[in-house]
Amino acid sequence: MNILFNPNSLTSFFKVPQYEIFCLNEEYETNGVISTKKTEVTDEDSEIYEELLGYGNSLLLEDEDGDVYYKENLPKFLRINEKDVEKVGFNNENEFYSTYNPLEDAPNLYTELAKVEYFDIPSLKKFVDNFGLPQGNDLFSTDIYKVFNYEMDLFAFYKALSIFKKALGVFSALRLNDESKIKEYAEQFERYVGKEFNRGLNESTEKILAFKKDEIEKELENEVDIRKRLAHHHNHFRAVKDNIKNLPQIVTRWYEIGFDPPEVRSRHYLVELLNNWEKGNSTYAIIDGQIQPGMTFADLFEVAYFQLSRAVIGNIKMERCEHCGALFEVTHESRRFCPPLPRNKISTCQNSYNQKIKRKRKKTKELVANGLSIEEIAKKLKIDIKEAQAYLND
Repeated sequence: MNILFNPNSLTSFFKVPQYEIFCLNEEYETNGVISTKKTEVTDEDSEIYEELLGYGNSLLLEDEDGDVYYKENLPKFLRINEKDVEKVGFNNENEFYSTYNPLEDAPNLYTELAKVEYFDIPSLKKFVDNFGLPQGNDLFSTDIYKVFNYEMDLFAFYKALSIFKKALGVFSALRLNDESKIKEYAEQFERYVGKEFNRGLNESTEKILAFKKDEIEKELENEVDIRKRLAHHHNHFRAVKDNIKNLPQIVTRWYEIGFDPPEVRSRHYLVELLNNWEKGNSTYAIIDGQIQPGMTFADLFEVAYFQLSRAVIGNIKMERCEHCGALFEVTHESRRFCPPLPRNKISTCQNSYNQKIKRKRKKTKELVANGLSIEEIAKKLKIDIKEAQAYLND
């Protein structure tokens, strides 16, 4: 990735006005590339659901008779109507779809993506309406210059989203100097390294067993001497030990950083999370007659990780929106709200905040006219007395 440059996005992303939601065990209304069998839940789906919503939250329910069934109306797929797919490939009079450059038109895509809540369709729909499907099946999978995702598996999406949210969370904790969060992520990092160690060791052991299984079993089959048996086991153990070099680098380096302060361990965690995801492909292109750096992306997660990486390297200042509480990139000191969405001039959060203040101001004056004291008004509207007084003075 050309982090020293300000590259152009050579990939355009498509979006359409409307997407359809399909739930578990729900039949598709159209006959097409998707079979109804795809709505069956796998064990991995169930694990993701429980991981994101908390222990005990299963995909399955059991009735009084002991019959087990899936939860009703659990969203599984988000996709374009199949008839609409036929409209793709040309612009018609109705302008069915639109395209955008993610680096120029959506510089805050990475913070908007993090606002999506797990298994919450309204928050997902808000994102998709502005940016299209973040990942999924692409109509132009062989064309690196355009991406049109027409269907997305929500379980795969939410799992990828959880990892991205964690990376952004670590970065925001470090930038906002949130000591409790930094400590929490440092502890998560230790558990992560432990899992990587076990996974890497198991993979090494499996490789050795697969290679030596027949040979060892054949030799031991005719071996009576206990000492020789132990020697075989010892050699096998030594082979496993030697294969520790195949473990992920972060595991082998843990002895160097395991006792570092929480902030240092959190930084290592952020690096690990960033390194584990693609951030687009760096390339070059002729633009306006000049050779310029460019990027191509396979999906919006790659865009989001690229933008986050740029924010990390640039040590970008981050703040929380006064309206929704979400993280946003501070482009100028006076910004207090999430920036405007693509093709909007005014921040949605700022507009909602202003409308809320307007309603409170109007209600405050109405209550004063009805004879309530400033203390009673503050209690009724759940605001402090100074805020109520400010509304009266406006």
